[in-house]
Amino acid sequence: MLSEVISQNCRPASQLFQFLSAFGIDRFTILEINGSVIKARIGWPCDGSPDYDPNAEIQEVSWLIDDDPLLDDALRLLQQLSKNQQIDIDKITVPEPEILAIVEELELARNCLDKLLSIKVDMLDDGKVTDFFFVHL
Repeated sequence: MLSEVISQNCRPASQLFQFLSAFGIDRFTILEINGSVIKARIGWPCDGSPDYDPNAEIQEVSWLIDDDPLLDDALRLLQQLSKNQQIDIDKITVPEPEILAIVEELELARNCLDKLLSIKVDMLDDGKVTDFFFVHL
């Protein structure tokens, strides 16, 4: 599993990996950790297309390291939603009351959903921010 490759000593890199895993990545490489920013390259598995090019299915990302104590709970919530297939691309597909029931069941901080919805990881193309990864209701 990719998560095993990430050093336990680099918690922000692990958190970034956890977030991006919800988007179906199969490759994750840290390019740089500089102060409060992590830059990484991610990739996606073959979608069955005969012209799949693994070198084309990559994206560089940049994330401002987040030391909010709610982040770990938000990522656990995201992991549970992904495991239960309750996310379609970037949209959470269950209503908020069901999400709050998951929060309660996992004994997470009640406001971790707000934290999850606030996470943004920039997409970089030619070194410039062009879009971002996020999840929404």
